[in-house]
Amino acid sequence: MGKYYRLPARFIIIAAFLLINLSGCQKDEPEEKAGNVINLNNPTHWHIASTPQHQTIPGMFPEGSLHNDLGFRYNSARLAWYIIDRLFTDTQANTPSHIANDPDQRSMHYVRQVLNTEIWPDETNPRPIPVMNMAFYPNERGPYNFDVAGSPYSSGINMDGTLKDPHTRWGGIMRPMLFTNLAEANVTHIEFWVLDPFIYQPAHEGGDMYINLGHISEDVLRDGEKAFENGLPVTAQVINVDTTIWGRVPTIQPIVHAFANSAMARKFQDVGLNGLSTEDERTFYAEPFLDKIIALFGENSQAYQLAWKDPAADDYHYFLGSQLDQVQASILDRYKRYNGLEGNSPTSDMSPEPYPTHSTLLPNSEDINMDGILNETERYFQYTISLRPGDMTKGNNFITDIREATVQLANGQTETVRWYQFQIPLDHPTRQTIGNISSFNDIPFMRIFFKGFSELVVCRFATLELARSSNKPLQPM
Repeated sequence: MGKYYRLPARFIIIAAFLLINLSGCQKDEPEEKAGNVINLNNPTHWHIASTPQHQTIPGMFPEGSLHNDLGFRYNSARLAWYIIDRLFTDTQANTPSHIANDPDQRSMHYVRQVLNTEIWPDETNPRPIPVMNMAFYPNERGPYNFDVAGSPYSSGINMDGTLKDPHTRWGGIMRPMLFTNLAEANVTHIEFWVLDPFIYQPAHEGGDMYINLGHISEDVLRDGEKAFENGLPVTAQVINVDTTIWGRVPTIQPIVHAFANSAMARKFQDVGLNGLSTEDERTFYAEPFLDKIIALFGENSQAYQLAWKDPAADDYHYFLGSQLDQVQASILDRYKRYNGLEGNSPTSDMSPEPYPTHSTLLPNSEDINMDGILNETERYFQYTISLRPGDMTKGNNFITDIREATVQLANGQTETVRWYQFQIPLDHPTRQTIGNISSFNDIPFMRIFFKGFSELVVCRFATLELARSSNKPLQPM
């Protein structure tokens, strides 16, 4: 084998972020911006999260101890994260007509335009700000969840395909950190401004949001093998792959992080982390998944029909499209599958519409920090934030400020909403230490997940940042 040279991980990450910015995705904001903070509010830097490990107590993640077992993701529910395109709020020529003609929908607080003056009233130049939505659907299967009849770790599904006991499910995202030594960077807090998640449902039971900082396993489909689309076969001939319980993984490491340079190859490589197209999934997951649904509910059940359409629940759909227009899909529903992995990088020739419909031009990979290694270690600090109506009070639950704003809506009405500022000290005494971690000198990853919710919750983050102090470095613990 010939020698090869590996660039330092820091340079690989920076190069990858630059490639993402050039791939046609939504425009990035700098990692670091004015105000002595590190911005984390860009959805293109976040990826589907691995199941948290070392929290095997009941009610948390007993399935996190599994390896080479589909049960590892039995409790994963759908989480969508995105910034809503302004064509839905500033009506344009390509705005779907049923949305352009529906000012009430464009006035809904979880999709509407947000101005900076709502949160910072002293701003002299009102302007729209990019707000990152995190919409958690606890009763819908997340990617690579093959739960059917239940298990020691999960409750199974209903006849309509929804998840039983949604409050036991979770959904999360994770990302690599550009600044891994938080102590050296003098990071002292996690801070964010979030819109009231319970505007329309004051009786919502709520749940918890968790933040992990440290070493996070990149092995989303836990089998010890690194999944990466650009190593998959470029034709229908299945070569240079191994088979695991989840699907196919490449055996040859590509030289560059890019798809093979042919339109035909994209069809076979852009299939998600399991290395399987939807058609292949129907065969591969027949015995452990589809046949079980037939035995339990029958072939005509909605559960089976949904599972047959997308067995791995990993299909991508752009937020625009004639199919969505035909069913007059709402703005919120249009982003429900925007983070899907299979088919999220179609070429222009492959697009089902007369415009580009990709979310990225880069292949998906479990190696999210692109250092050439699959990190499987889990040791991290964990912070728990209660998102329940009764806990949304200043001075409680890390809430340091509440801003009330009267906003003018697209339908001509005015309504008053609340924005909450959360400031979470990294050294807060309530934080949990999971695994062997004792300092903030080596924090390569961050993970956020939602758990304990029984119904849909939409969190709109006007900011999500790591706050720095020039005179208060973190001390080793």
